[in-house]
Formats: sequence, C-alpha cells, structure tokens
Amino acid sequence: MRNTILILFLLFFSVTFVNAQMNTDNSYLRKNYQESKTAKKAAERKARRQALKEARRQKKAETQKDSQKDTLKNTETLTLSSSKYLEGAISTTKDGVVFFEKLFPVGEKSKQQIFDVLKMYAEKKISETEELEISRILSDSNDTLVATICEPMYFKKKKWESDSTLIQYQYFVTPQDSSVSLRIWFISYCYEQGRAYGFNYKAEEWITDKYALSKDKLSLLKLPGKFRSKTIDHITGIFNEIEQQMR
Repeated sequence: MRNTILILFLLFFSVTFVNAQMNTDNSYLRKNYQESKTAKKAAERKARRQALKEARRQKKAETQKDSQKDTLKNTETLTLSSSKYLEGAISTTKDGVVFFEKLFPVGEKSKQQIFDVLKMYAEKKISETEELEISRILSDSNDTLVATICEPMYFKKKKWESDSTLIQYQYFVTPQDSSVSLRIWFISYCYEQGRAYGFNYKAEEWITDKYALSKDKLSLLKLPGKFRSKTIDHITGIFNEIEQQMR
C-alpha cells in the first residue's frame, strides 16, 4: 500500500513538474517572440528613417545643384546685360567726386542758345519738384549756371507697387571753346527715410567701382548695383532729353 501511494505521489510530482516546465518554456518563447517582434519593428522604423533621411539629402543636393545652375545663369545674364554699368562706367574727378558730363557742341545753335536751353531745362526740373524745397538756382550769369536739383528716381513704378529714392545733384553749366558743358555731380541719395532700413548716401560711397561691383568686377552687387545702374540710366535720360530740345 505504501509503495502504491509513493508511486502515485511520484507520478503526480513528475506530471506537475513537467507542466510547470512547459509553462516556463512557453513564457520564455512568448517573451522571445515579443522581443523579436519589437526588434523587427524598431529595425524597420530605423530603416525607414534612414531611407527618408537619404531621400532628403539627395533632394537637398539636387536643389543646391539647380540653385547653383540658376545662379550661374543669372550671373552670366547679368554680366551680359549690364556691361555698360560695370568697371569704368562711373567717372570721378582727381578728388574722387563722382560726375557725369555732356558736351553740347556749337553748331546750328550758338553758345547762348545752348545755355538758354540748359537753363530752361533746369528751371523745368525745379518747378516740378518745388514741394521738396531743395531744388533751386544757386548761381546764374550770362554763361554759367549752378543749380541744385532734388527729384524722385524710380527703380520700379507700377499702379500697385513702386520703389524709388530721392536723388539730389548739382547741375553745373559752363562754356567751353566750341561747346557748352553740362556736368552733374555732388550726387546723393535719400532712400526710404520713413523705414528702419532707410539711409542717406553720397555717390562716392555707394555707386563707385569699390562699393557697387563684385571683387572680380564682373557683376553688380545687389543694392548699390541697383543704385549705380539706375543713376546711369537716369542721368543718361536727362542728357537725351536735353539733346532732343536742342534740335
């Protein structure tokens, strides 16, 4: 009887131990499975992040490449279209004063007639800008005229948008041997005074080769270059208008 009970106890203990061991093994397997599944998801997420990062890097590299091409293209276009504004386009006196000068030769008109046309042109400019209270005749004799003129110079002028500066200059008329000279000099700018970035600049410190051109002299710098090119156009326009009136 005792042997039977002992055998039954041993059998029960063996079965219980085996079940416990199986349960332990199953928990271990489940734990390994979950860890493996988590690791797989983490690896997939990491791979996706790396792929996204690589795609962004390639896109950035392509964008930079395209930008460099556009910059080079724009620079080439600027250099070709703005050659008349580059090195040597601005003249200065021995003292470094920026000036523009036009000689009107004596021919069909006498010196006095040429002088009268130049004086009338200055008076017209002054009358158009009288509200600025700066434009005026400083000196007037039979053959010499000195005036200060201040007027708007537009970079962009549209119904919905405009960009301009006030340009002030001395209008100086003197006789030569066989012509009459008009010199425009002592130029200065008053730009966006009502805003934080507004400024006053003299031409000598703003539109000369030193300040308005790139180091290689092949292109215009953005802001001073804008003033340089527009000043050349503006004063060339003045000379052309006067020539028309001489005819």
